[in-house]
Amino acid sequence: MLLDYIYLLTNFDASFFNEAETEKREFILPINEQITGINAEIFQALLRSKNLFCFYIPFQITRGSHKFFQDETFRNITRLLFLPNSLRVDHKVVFFTEKLGIESKRFEEFKKEFYAELTKQGINEFIVEVLKPGESSLDDNAKNSVSVYDLNLNNYLDGTAEECFQTFVNSPAFVGNFYKKWIVPVANKDDFRSKVNLIEKFEKWMVDTHPLLAKLIVMDRFARHENSELKADNAILRFKLESSSDALKLIRKEAGGYIAENSRLRNELLRVEAEVEQRASEIIGWYGREYESLPLWYKRFGHIIKVLTGKRTFKSLFK
Repeated sequence: MLLDYIYLLTNFDASFFNEAETEKREFILPINEQITGINAEIFQALLRSKNLFCFYIPFQITRGSHKFFQDETFRNITRLLFLPNSLRVDHKVVFFTEKLGIESKRFEEFKKEFYAELTKQGINEFIVEVLKPGESSLDDNAKNSVSVYDLNLNNYLDGTAEECFQTFVNSPAFVGNFYKKWIVPVANKDDFRSKVNLIEKFEKWMVDTHPLLAKLIVMDRFARHENSELKADNAILRFKLESSSDALKLIRKEAGGYIAENSRLRNELLRVEAEVEQRASEIIGWYGREYESLPLWYKRFGHIIKVLTGKRTFKSLFK
């Protein structure tokens, strides 16, 4: 595929994820009662699939938002975000939210609470795109977005517009957003296959009619992918360097503690040795003063008493 397409599902359909796809696809799943009610089935389907997915947060979910955060619903959805096929752009989780004609305070409060709960679960970086199917997202606020919804493209894919590939390629929407994710709503598997066939028809026309442009688009996508990987590698390297620096500081601090403790123990050992030597000198001095100064007859009489008490032998007196 020359362009990057992401398919917006009306409801979760396990057949999109249970079948082996020759090419990895990306899907947007609306968070509704179907998603929150049979999470185990959805988890297994997504876990086995190679297709990528992200979530769309509709306005109607705010009607039961108090229950949404109190039971297992939110935690079950959060677990899905840790699956390897959860869609990420620059390693950030991607969400879509509903665009309202008149912004709802209740919906805004729900989104803030939702993002706060994500942060508690360890998901600190995420991208939030505003989407209203049926309206082109080509205003100034969409310049930095990762996706685009274009009515002209989707009218062609719905069969409600004449085939006019050249007009679409020359349009500001294509020129300014060819590298983004083009959102394509699909109602069911038949609708999906039909639109994929039309997309392949359009891209074949691109390769045949504008081979240089098609090649440049491919090169641009490759360069952006490489740039994204380099950014991720740099972030990982920066984390490792910061972690290594912190670890080195900790090691130095601990080593300083060990050196101080070793010095203290060495000083304590020297002090104990000095005390032992002093005590030994005192004992030897006392012996010299108290015993060696005794008269010889007293010492010999003491030896005789030791023989009589059995502490010495009689023969030892003559050695």
